Amino acid sequence: MPTLQRALMLAWVSREAAAFNVTTPRRSLGPSSCGDNYGDCLDSQCCKSGNFGCMKKVGKHYAQCRLLGSGGSCPHDDGWMCPGWQSCTERNGNCLQTKCCKDDGYGCFRRPDRDFAMCRPLSTTSTCQDGTDWLCPGWELCSDSFQACTDTHCCSDRRFACYQKHTHYAQCMRRGECVFGRDGECTELTSQLGQCTAAFHDCHLTGCCSRSEDHCYQRDEHHSQCRPDCSRAADWSGSCMKRELPSEAHKVSCETLRHRTNIFKRPCSTQYASESVCNTAFTSQDNFYQACIWNSDSNACLESNQVLACDCALRGKNCPARNHPSASSQAAGSAGPSGGSSESVVLVMAMLVIVGGVGGMGWYFLRKKSLSEDASADDGDGDDGDQEPEEKPKKKKKKKDKSYNQAELESMEL
Repeated sequence: MPTLQRALMLAWVSREAAAFNVTTPRRSLGPSSCGDNYGDCLDSQCCKSGNFGCMKKVGKHYAQCRLLGSGGSCPHDDGWMCPGWQSCTERNGNCLQTKCCKDDGYGCFRRPDRDFAMCRPLSTTSTCQDGTDWLCPGWELCSDSFQACTDTHCCSDRRFACYQKHTHYAQCMRRGECVFGRDGECTELTSQLGQCTAAFHDCHLTGCCSRSEDHCYQRDEHHSQCRPDCSRAADWSGSCMKRELPSEAHKVSCETLRHRTNIFKRPCSTQYASESVCNTAFTSQDNFYQACIWNSDSNACLESNQVLACDCALRGKNCPARNHPSASSQAAGSAGPSGGSSESVVLVMAMLVIVGGVGGMGWYFLRKKSLSEDASADDGDGDDGDQEPEEKPKKKKKKKDKSYNQAELESMEL
């Protein structure tokens, strides 16, 4: 075969393989070829030390061997992708199986009526909305066809629906094929993805948190919770794996602002020099903090519209009273920052008041009965003894004679 034809054939095969996400297996690298601790691992995609993992910098063509958590868990540092990004799909590749994209500016979009997904560019100016052509990234949190959807309430293929067959089991079945009685209750469950959850509440079904500083950390396969951190929390016994929509990964926390430049009251539009200058700045005024983001469509630096209250975290001021739930209430699954212990104290005090009141009333009636019996006994002793002395007769007062003067006597004689 001529050299030109061979080159054209190889180019065609490479293009088809990229389109269908068919990749040539990577050459096995020995330990000496892997990255050193805190060294570059973008090409090797492995680390020499067992307690280090190759993490990719979000939005950058750079990866580094970084220290893993206890038991080899990923610490989920903001700005770094955990080990496993190596298996994600390149831009414009088929991500139906991997359900993720290597490039931070791309998301895995799925065809709603076909078994096909592609890593496509994410919009930096608007929120993604599902359409008739593409489903936005987030469908990967749902269950696959014919699989259980008890803990997701949604199906990744829109030709399927999540039907609840009985109280503790639901399954993704083709729409309209679930028959009541034969297949169970056949109640179609509604997806809750995107209906963000309050702090310290279960976010397993929603995949997002309403507070800017929170992320949805998965405790187990049935329960997740919105919280600002999990690796340093003494009351958290689950993993630090996140279960959230791709849009949540771009949320800026107060901790990430420590590595940015504070431009105070100036607007982000003043950081127009370059993309790197814009993405490392934030504004602050009266406990309102906003990160600056670069809009590649308009080549302008804009506010992120994600407002944070970071005075407490960054300056140690305006700190609210901490009122987190106890470990036992969190293990129950649905406890938020509630006052379960205070309610128990109130209940115990109420019971003490009731018991004390009943005891006091009983003592009062017993005392009254005892006094009445003593009085009756005293009356009986008086009848058997001497008679009471007779009352002394009252002395009648003598009326004084009225004296008359001389004139009155003469008139009386007449």
